[in-house]
Amino acid sequence: MAAQVSQTLAPIGTGTQITVAGSHSVERTPELADVTIRVAADGTDKAKVLKVFKASANDVAGMISRIAPAKQSGGGAAVHAEWPVCDASKPVVRWHTGRLATWWWGPEATRYRAEQDYTVTVHDFSALEVFVSTVAMEKNVDFSNITWRVSLPTRDALEAEVYGGAVLDAKRRALILLAPIMDAPSLTPLEIVEKAADINVSLPRRMGRSGGSIGEDPLIRFEPAPIRHTVKVDTKWAVVN
Repeated sequence: MAAQVSQTLAPIGTGTQITVAGSHSVERTPELADVTIRVAADGTDKAKVLKVFKASANDVAGMISRIAPAKQSGGGAAVHAEWPVCDASKPVVRWHTGRLATWWWGPEATRYRAEQDYTVTVHDFSALEVFVSTVAMEKNVDFSNITWRVSLPTRDALEAEVYGGAVLDAKRRALILLAPIMDAPSLTPLEIVEKAADINVSLPRRMGRSGGSIGEDPLIRFEPAPIRHTVKVDTKWAVVN
């Protein structure tokens, strides 16, 4: 990003000030995947729809439970601390269900539909491929979204790194701009303002299915793109030569 500079000669005694913009970006490999699974059933008979829905929902919940930490007492959904405080032997960090929605639709409301979303956070991406490939074979189940991200501790560390890097970049630019007119000036920060911050959440790159023997259900492969965290700041410095 081009530096935005304004140099002002202030009244005697206050010195010179310079305003410079700085930016910094870092990339990290995703650590977690948030998978959204939708279980839905549809038909003209309400009782049959609910029966089919319940069977499919129980199957999905069972698959998740087998690779997730034990549920907390008294809870309907498993809620656990963020990575890395989790059971390393379990691919799922935590999971929960959304609201069950049911309604009549179609001409004269002759069809009945029931659906519910499951959100599953996974830290083991090899296990994720197996899980997605297995659940994808189930009837009445769809994957509506997979979002890749870093853990909260990593995100906090990235924020500290990019904010510090953006300020240092602004200072470096200021020194470069002052070099032709001042010999080794000293800079004191007067103001630092965040101009923009952006976390580019990685989108899932589906790599297709792996090879396998005839009749074998091959895995669905994913390759997440790096997550980029960028910060831009406007800074004002007092210049002493």
